[in-house]
Amino acid sequence: MKAIVLLITAVFIAGLVNLFTPKPIPHTEIESVNNICAISKDDFDYVLRMKDVGSIYRIEDRREAFIGTYENGIAFDGKNAYQYIDNQETPIATFPFEQYDAQAERILAIAQKIISEGLYISYADYRKEYVDILYYFRITGEGLMLFDDQSYEYGLIACYYQAGDFKTFDMSFAETGGNRQTTWYTFGTIEYETSVLP
Repeated sequence: MKAIVLLITAVFIAGLVNLFTPKPIPHTEIESVNNICAISKDDFDYVLRMKDVGSIYRIEDRREAFIGTYENGIAFDGKNAYQYIDNQETPIATFPFEQYDAQAERILAIAQKIISEGLYISYADYRKEYVDILYYFRITGEGLMLFDDQSYEYGLIACYYQAGDFKTFDMSFAETGGNRQTTWYTFGTIEYETSVLP
């Protein structure tokens, strides 16, 4: 009998706690649109991960990159730049970050155009554990055509929030043929460690 009374009491207490615990509020389309469009092209962190090309990041004043392969590629480890030929590492004077900064600015501008012109289908993540963390925009075919140097068949923008504050958005793409997330970009304020190793 004591066990039943304890079980009923525990269920009652759990119900009260659940009733009075504040529920997370889902983020909205307007809020997420405004956050993406507010990212300044002059001051943002980025990570570029491109299929068969490599990875580059700029987070505040930190940078790393690895483009190509150990057979034929270039890298920047945060301090020094290297050329790779046949698994041989040779120091070089600089890494061409200007080229990738310009590419990141161009991709950000396309993402902001997609968002500002409504070339998406938006939806919230209503899973209890993600409702206050994620908001999504599936890019329409018209929006995908803005990436004129690619043949994407699917694109998704995911906004990430932390403690109610917007942090970053990711764009992931699948190329024609059904491969998922062959290219992935992140823009915003990146507060985590990332790696660019091939």
